[in-house]
Amino acid sequence: MTAFAHAAVGMAITDLNGRFVGVNDSFCRITGYSCAELRSLDLLSITHPDYREWQTKFVKQMMERHVPAFVLEKPYVKKSGELVWVKDSVSLLRDREGKAVNILALCQDISEREIVQEALRESEERFRAQFRATQVPIFSWRRVGNDFILVDYNDAADRMTAHWIANLLGSKASELYLNTPQVIDGLEQCFIKKKPIRKMGDFRLLSTEELKHLDVSFVWVPPDLVMIHTEDITERKRAESELRKQKEILQRVFDQIPLMISCVDENGQLELVNEEWERTLGWTHKEIVEKNIDVFAECYPDPDYRKRVDAFVARSNAHWEDFKTKTRDGRIIDTSWTRLQLSDGTSIGIGKDITQQKRAEQLGASYAALAHGLSGARSPLEAAKLIVKTADELFGWDSCTLDLYDSEKDALFPILNIDTIGGERQDVTPLLTGQPPTHRGRRVIEKGAELIVSDFPYLFVKGSVPFGDAARPSATIMSVPIRHGPNIIGLFSIHSYQPHRYSAASLDELQSLADMCGQALNRIRAEHSLYESEERFRQIAENIDEVIWMVDLGVKNLLYINPAYERIWGRSCESAYARIPSVLDAVHPDDRKKAERMLQQRLLGDYQSLEYRIIRPDGAVRWIRTRAFPIRDAEGTAYRLAGIAEDITESKCAETELRSYSRRLIEAQESERKHIARELHDEIGQVLTAVRINLQSLEQLCDSSSIVNQVAEDIRVIDEALRRVRDLSFELRPSLLDDLGLAAATRWYVDRYMRRAAIKAEVQIDSEISQIRLSRDVETACFRILQEALANVARHAQARNVSITLRNFGSTLQLSVKDNGIGIESTCLQNSSDQSTTLGLRGMEERALAVAGRLDIVSAQSLGTEIRASFPIVHAGNGSDFAFRRPGSKPELSGQP
Repeated sequence: MTAFAHAAVGMAITDLNGRFVGVNDSFCRITGYSCAELRSLDLLSITHPDYREWQTKFVKQMMERHVPAFVLEKPYVKKSGELVWVKDSVSLLRDREGKAVNILALCQDISEREIVQEALRESEERFRAQFRATQVPIFSWRRVGNDFILVDYNDAADRMTAHWIANLLGSKASELYLNTPQVIDGLEQCFIKKKPIRKMGDFRLLSTEELKHLDVSFVWVPPDLVMIHTEDITERKRAESELRKQKEILQRVFDQIPLMISCVDENGQLELVNEEWERTLGWTHKEIVEKNIDVFAECYPDPDYRKRVDAFVARSNAHWEDFKTKTRDGRIIDTSWTRLQLSDGTSIGIGKDITQQKRAEQLGASYAALAHGLSGARSPLEAAKLIVKTADELFGWDSCTLDLYDSEKDALFPILNIDTIGGERQDVTPLLTGQPPTHRGRRVIEKGAELIVSDFPYLFVKGSVPFGDAARPSATIMSVPIRHGPNIIGLFSIHSYQPHRYSAASLDELQSLADMCGQALNRIRAEHSLYESEERFRQIAENIDEVIWMVDLGVKNLLYINPAYERIWGRSCESAYARIPSVLDAVHPDDRKKAERMLQQRLLGDYQSLEYRIIRPDGAVRWIRTRAFPIRDAEGTAYRLAGIAEDITESKCAETELRSYSRRLIEAQESERKHIARELHDEIGQVLTAVRINLQSLEQLCDSSSIVNQVAEDIRVIDEALRRVRDLSFELRPSLLDDLGLAAATRWYVDRYMRRAAIKAEVQIDSEISQIRLSRDVETACFRILQEALANVARHAQARNVSITLRNFGSTLQLSVKDNGIGIESTCLQNSSDQSTTLGLRGMEERALAVAGRLDIVSAQSLGTEIRASFPIVHAGNGSDFAFRRPGSKPELSGQP
């Protein structure tokens, strides 16, 4: 026992149920439990739950002598809750008779080994992940005999081969590279010399057959691997070739590029300039060098401003900066420069003349601000003030006039006239309006924009009408027409007391400004007319009973809804504006899907009308008919959706009453038919039978042959009358329909019809219909429609064949009567005044509607006619008012056109 207690490995003895009987110190140290604590536990309780099933399985096999002992690596749960990995060697202890009495477990702590193995696995996983993620394609080849076998590749290699490399795993290098000996040579040299081998050249890819310029490295990995690192340098080689070409092009670009380029050495001396620099600034490089011109002082004569330029040159940080630059001819232009500092101290200046760009930006900003201001202008005077302000910012002026022009009256209507008097601008707009244009105004109207530049001394132009300071003529005048489309709607002029203030370019810019003015003034006129139109629409919309609504095309925003919505829906217009789905929330639950489909159809451009029910907040149910239509712009493109919704509850109630009356009328008719048929059969039939019997008796009593013959003739007449009465009784109400059902009555009637009408008829009836009885109302309606349809074929169709089918489509019964006759013209179907054609069809439709069915007629001239009647299947005894299909809906017709 001393050896047991002090053994270096943990030892535990348990009973055959696994409960601890004895443990040594090492086992207690491994598990963290004392010997006493372990005696209250068993081996499974300290085994990690994931391994208990294995423990039990192996113990069972050992007990059943399938294995003499077993070894299991598993984690124990220590007393502290930590896991400790152990290697358990488990065997049985037997008595002298060989009977198992205890279980012996030798326990070895292998936690450190597991940690090392886990670290090794993580290292291998990291290496594998790095290998897969490396951007350079890598192929692993293993030496097998005198050849190499492809055993692995990374993701880059997979992409390089267009995912074809997987098909080559296990392939031999000698077979794959039979025509590429440099690859096999690289593998052999690397494996033999045990050092990297590098080869560069053209290689043809096995996957795509492309010829690529590759940089290939062969790296030996002990003991038997050679890894090929492949870099595609095709593009790099091509780039080097292109670079040589670009150097030649750059020299040409330097001389021809529309940018100013200058090179300044580390001492600040101008070394080189291109042709654009010389053309823009006016000096040649040769002139600057020969005359030793300080070009910076010439271009930036202000010392303080030049300090800013010198600081910019010193920074040379490749940022662009704008400057006001003076040219050789004295003009001040806007330029933008950037400077690049080279490693040898040389700086390169790149600049461009942005005078036109700056002017365009100024014009763009001014026009944008003006457009924004004009969008909110509500009067011609408000627009005029914005326009003359913008003209002052762009051109400057001492006086200006803006007048509207009425071409029909050939008259000007001054809106705003301003002049500078005593150094201050004053509004000098005349009160007198409707005067004809001046001579200058007439020229502008007829010939377009006009620029007047006067020489000193300045005089008033002949025919002009001075305004404001009438003693001071203008030195420069620009006058432009205000146009809207092809029409001239006004004149705009600006004046300056300075000579040569404006140019032809200024005149073009002022004309653009005037065109914007024309659009604004025309809009103001149109808005006034629109206001009057909208006011009329508002008064109409607010006083009609129907709901008028307007939404965007996406049906996301409600743009307008009139007060009738509140009267019909019982909800406020504000709730509809706040949440457009609230309009649909009121739809009756049974009609909601139908309304949602309607919404989807309208999004797709289908604007059919729809009838549905709504529930008002007070619980009242109202019937609504809505129809929609697109609102289109001048090009015909729909940009809004509008519609009208009307309350049709009253008409729906009337329609329901009418259908109820029609149904009761049909039921009364059928009842009367049945009564008359019974009377004919029972009363008239019995009377005729009695007469026949009497005649037969008289025939036997008479001796005269002439009387016997007459009596026999009377008997034949009586027989014919009996047959007619029987037929008439069946026509009025066939007993087969009541006794055997629709299928039997249909076959009987069609068979009888063929004999009487001499028309070939074919009957097809689904077996399900023959095996069930439908409601009396449905069977009667279907049979009467069949009678009327066949009667119409006999009377009008001129057909030789007719086919009758009775089909069961789930919850719908369908009757089809189709002939090959002359057909029915569409005008006859539409013209209700043609009663000879439509009366019978109307009767069939009424019978179908009376049982919640539907009647459709498919016909074309010379192509025959098909009558389709569909009914909800209602089994006898389930109530004639119950149907599986919505009333009036059209069933799906399998195989039908």
